[in-house]
Amino acid sequence: MINLNQDYHADSILVLSDVDNIRLVECKNKVVNTSERNVRVSTNVIRLVGYGLLVLWLFDFIATFIPPQFTDPAWELQTIGRLVESSGWALIAFAMIFFGEDTYRLKLELPLLKVLSWLCLVLAILYFAMLPLGLANTWRLKNRNDLQVGTILAQRTTPLNEVQTRLKNSNSDQELLALYKQLVPAN
Repeated sequence: MINLNQDYHADSILVLSDVDNIRLVECKNKVVNTSERNVRVSTNVIRLVGYGLLVLWLFDFIATFIPPQFTDPAWELQTIGRLVESSGWALIAFAMIFFGEDTYRLKLELPLLKVLSWLCLVLAILYFAMLPLGLANTWRLKNRNDLQVGTILAQRTTPLNEVQTRLKNSNSDQELLALYKQLVPAN
């Protein structure tokens, strides 16, 4: 190893011959070619994993809508929740697929990338469209739950109202005792 801080004499400098220079260049080219090949293989593996994740996500996306119940707000909210939960896989898949832009791409892959970029746009619009749908379904579920609670409350307060009316209308102790025996069963 040559230390640049020391003074060297002309006879101590290493002179490479042309053959040694050629070997050195060949060695550098081998390192560069190996490194470039490794980058190409890694990039292609990342993209292949991305395509695999996208296919699995598409299966999950389709399975989310089976069986469809488009008029049920609870199902629609549940479906929106599932789609949002699985959207991370789609984002990772698209990031892996679009990794490296156009380098080391097959010619067949370029039209597919255009389709996938349009698919990204359509999915983004779908996810934005789910927001008002989710709000509307939340409102519908609230109204449905309020109606159910009102019905149950009316059913349970009717006997209490009858007892209250009988208590107000009772004039004697015997009527109160009969009402008490009717409400509290004997052990």
